[in-house]
Amino acid sequence: MVSVIIVIFNIRITAAPMIVSTGLSTDTQRSLIMAEFFETHFNNIVRIGGDFDIVKSDSLMQQLKDSNLLEESALMRFMKTAGIDVVVRGSISDRGNSILINLYAVSYDVPFNGNIFARYRVVVPLKNVSYSSRELSYCMEEHTGRFMAALYSEYKYPVRVQIRNGALNYNEFKVRKNSYDLFRVIDNSGNIVLYEKAGHLNVNQGKLAFKNFIEDGNYFILRSFDGDSEFLREFYYGRKTEIVFRPPSLEETLITALATPVISVLSPVASPAAYYASSDFTGLGLWTINNAPYIYIGAQGLIDRPSVLRDEKKDISHFQKSSFYFGIYYFAAAGASMYADAAGSRAANSAAAYNPVDPYMGSEYTALYFSILGSGGGHFYKGYRAWGYLYFHLDNMLLFTSLYYLLDKETYDGTSYSQSSSDKKYGYVAAGAALLVRAFEIYHCNSLGFNIKNGKTVQSDFSIVPLVAEDPNGKLIAGVSVEKSL
Repeated sequence: MVSVIIVIFNIRITAAPMIVSTGLSTDTQRSLIMAEFFETHFNNIVRIGGDFDIVKSDSLMQQLKDSNLLEESALMRFMKTAGIDVVVRGSISDRGNSILINLYAVSYDVPFNGNIFARYRVVVPLKNVSYSSRELSYCMEEHTGRFMAALYSEYKYPVRVQIRNGALNYNEFKVRKNSYDLFRVIDNSGNIVLYEKAGHLNVNQGKLAFKNFIEDGNYFILRSFDGDSEFLREFYYGRKTEIVFRPPSLEETLITALATPVISVLSPVASPAAYYASSDFTGLGLWTINNAPYIYIGAQGLIDRPSVLRDEKKDISHFQKSSFYFGIYYFAAAGASMYADAAGSRAANSAAAYNPVDPYMGSEYTALYFSILGSGGGHFYKGYRAWGYLYFHLDNMLLFTSLYYLLDKETYDGTSYSQSSSDKKYGYVAAGAALLVRAFEIYHCNSLGFNIKNGKTVQSDFSIVPLVAEDPNGKLIAGVSVEKSL
């Protein structure tokens, strides 16, 4: 039976790499449904992409199962013999309040030699979120697309190159770059193919230029699929925004702009209420810690405003003057960015799970308006809380600093006020820095999509973790460990 399988799959119609999914292991009915959705979307992506020849997995899986070839090492030997370049495997574990999706790919050929690549692990939260069959399908379509984008990004396909009678022969492939590194196989008799870098190939008008290579050498180049990876990311992001958001409207952005002063003034009350209503207690805590100093400074500046101090015949310091104008900005504009965080975070969580999104959310026009307004509003609106708070503090501190040095101090001498200024060059520097930060904030916000990815990635390719260990002399040492997934 194994021989029959090998004969069938050794018949290659094209030079494209062959890929197969061996199915995902599951533990509940819900995870089984999600695994079936994965197979459907996986097959669709591979067929539409056209870069792989897909192996029909149903009959193959049954024959592999009957032949006890599903164990990892046995499967790899079969892959190499049958000429299947990539095998996709994984599992879906139902944990009740969440689902763990674990996907990865394996390739027997160079440069992987049987190692795992494109590892994808994500936890999909289910608490306070409802998934119908339709939404589960959308969810798995998104994760399948993201996994395949990672696969396309990391996979390198060896294209065999031969030099015979002075002519260069190679399997047909799409020329993506102007040059390629050339490798030579040293030994492929074992499970691991040994190879070395042999030179360089330059591509000119679809032809490969070469010189000084040995006849009949076992050469190959590595073709990448980076363009397909980027296309998949953009395609599935655009598809999701069409599903969860309404088309952007300039009219809605204009209404938001007109309502900004009211939203900003009410923000000290409206923002905590919005966090509480959506059970976003993390957002509420961050709002309290980050806003308390600015609310105090702004409120104090408006209470002890210059007109009141003049009526009371008191001196007006740089701090009191800058606090007053900062208070006007904060309560008339900057406070709205905090409400944008409450609304944006709630909308991002809903959109991530393909649930209904609040009106006026998901508009690039409104995001641009909030980024121009400053204080991280555009990033908050798009669901990027960490970036939002970074720009929130930068904008507010630079604005207050520039006001502090640019505004004159007023001293009452008993009959009239006299003005004295500090070194205004610091104010101009701060104002210039504020403008540069705001310009970059607008650019950065515009370059980001909405933060609506489903689930939370639980493993990355690169990580730095604390390390405490014992050296050969028995002493404890502390430091960090750098880990890279292979």
